[in-house]
Amino acid sequence: MTGSDVLIDLLQTNQRFVHVLLDEIDKELLHWQHDDGANSIGVIVWHIARILDVFLVQKIEGRSAESELWHANGWAERTNYDPTGIGHDGWGNVIGYTIEEVAAIPQMDVATLLGYYDEVIDSVLAAFQSATLYALVDEKRTAYSWLKAPLMDNIRHVGEIMAIKSSWKRR
Repeated sequence: MTGSDVLIDLLQTNQRFVHVLLDEIDKELLHWQHDDGANSIGVIVWHIARILDVFLVQKIEGRSAESELWHANGWAERTNYDPTGIGHDGWGNVIGYTIEEVAAIPQMDVATLLGYYDEVIDSVLAAFQSATLYALVDEKRTAYSWLKAPLMDNIRHVGEIMAIKSSWKRR
């Protein structure tokens, strides 16, 4: 098993967890915040797709924000939401958002969230299979290092979604 095989397995396993966690979730829980500063499950799922989309397109492929799947495949138009320029480094992926900026993220349904998420995962899986995964893409970092951080973030957020669902049940 190669390093790429391990990354692919981790990403696909995480994808299955996200699908299981969103299976039969009701709209109220999807958008529930356990306190005013907390992210909802819907925001978290959008974030974990966005960070991979942004890093793959901007950092690894060196293309503009308009080339991200969110824009190129019409998700921004369908949801009437353009996150370009918001948050940390203008990435538009929830990192560095204010509470008001998080509140402006549209409350998407499960099908929309998973549609975007799955498209992003497919693109990242293709990158993991690339022979250039360990080549430098900028002065200091490889494609692998740009994807490793959001992959770890994705795994961590699955646990966060599980905790939110548990809090919901106990309330």
